[in-house]
Amino acid sequence: SGPPTVPASTAPPRPTATTGIAPVTPAPEAAITSGSQPVDAEITGAPANTELIPDADPPVIDAASSGDVQTAPIEAAGGDAEIAPIEAVPQQPPIAPPPVGAPEPGWPGIGGGGTQHFSSAGYSAIADGGGVSVYAPDGTALGVVGGGIPIWAPWGTSLLVIGPSGLGAVWDATTGGLAPVEPAAARDVPVGWASGSPLVQRVYLDGSGLVELRVVPVDGSGGNPLWSGTADSLFGEGVTAARLSPDGSQISFVSGGQLYIAPVGDPGSAAPAG
Repeated sequence: SGPPTVPASTAPPRPTATTGIAPVTPAPEAAITSGSQPVDAEITGAPANTELIPDADPPVIDAASSGDVQTAPIEAAGGDAEIAPIEAVPQQPPIAPPPVGAPEPGWPGIGGGGTQHFSSAGYSAIADGGGVSVYAPDGTALGVVGGGIPIWAPWGTSLLVIGPSGLGAVWDATTGGLAPVEPAAARDVPVGWASGSPLVQRVYLDGSGLVELRVVPVDGSGGNPLWSGTADSLFGEGVTAARLSPDGSQISFVSGGQLYIAPVGDPGSAAPAG
């Protein structure tokens, strides 16, 4: 017995030298015409009766013979298409910094160095090497009124400064006048306001070496020393940046580069701050 025999009627034909795979016949190419003139283009695989609809812009292919629905043209932006400009986002102006020396709660600021001091009534004073310049609440310059160390009174319209003679003086915002305090052969350092009157450290220049923490009324009446000491004491010659606390019970000052705080009645017994 041998292998089964396949009937000749069902066996596939064997390829021969003259028999191969049938070539792929390309789809018929239909010429596109516009009117009676052929168009220099071809559409491969389109129906033979496909025509370009004349006067269509852009061209639309009509495939009515095949029952297909006419396709709407797709418009593409050409070289002359107008593109809406992109609006640039405007730059926001820089945020203005807060005013120099804006008031802060606590001890009053130290004068000098161009520091700006604001009063409760809206006035301001700037102390620099040229003196004390004052400004109205609307920013109008009102002039130079003193030599340095400005301290506003609590009500905001009186300013304690060093006057032309080296003694304390008070500038009145309502009148624009500068009134000297109690006269003396001395040199004053403004400290603050005590019970509505200027408070200064007064160093006498008569050779006595006397130093006082003194209330000096503007009306010229007799002042009131809160403490007396000598020029070589801790609260003596060379004291700077002296300030009265908001409640009037303490005084701070700088001596020899060190900050001190003491009871207002005895600045000579001050202890180093911190």
